[in-house]
Amino acid sequence: MSKRGVTIFLAIHLVFCWLGVILRCELFPLTWAPMFSSRPSFKKAHYNVTYLDFDWIKKKGWLATRRDGTTEWVNQETLNIPTHNMWRLYYQRTKKKGPPYYNDDHVNWHRRLLVIINKSYGRQPEDANFIISLNAKSEQYIFNKRPLAYKESVPNIHVAKWNEAWGEDFR
Repeated sequence: MSKRGVTIFLAIHLVFCWLGVILRCELFPLTWAPMFSSRPSFKKAHYNVTYLDFDWIKKKGWLATRRDGTTEWVNQETLNIPTHNMWRLYYQRTKKKGPPYYNDDHVNWHRRLLVIINKSYGRQPEDANFIISLNAKSEQYIFNKRPLAYKESVPNIHVAKWNEAWGEDFR
């Protein structure tokens, strides 16, 4: 093969490969980038989607139970925190999910959440109005994968309860 033939072959091959990359064709043959040559398989038959109700967390939030048995609403306005931070506390920390860089299971998110909220109100563990539990509601929608269609709605209630042993080192 001549030098001109090799140049033409390489140019056509390069155009062919870059078209696959530019057009983001999955499983595109003969590409140099392995991220475009294979795709992970998804074995789930359905998708779970949590509905984030920003109006709810702004106006209502958690249903808190105090030590004396009364209840109150703890919402974004009374805590005076930004929406994104409230979203993180309400939808992630109440479910015991930390940020992505916290891959530690030893972090007690319920304790941290209850300490943060009680300290925000200036309450001590021995106070009658000390918050001992937080109830967070969320709505999870389930969709079938093939064909993509609504399957059902599942209401969830997540409860963060205060453990009396945590009061010893309440700072």
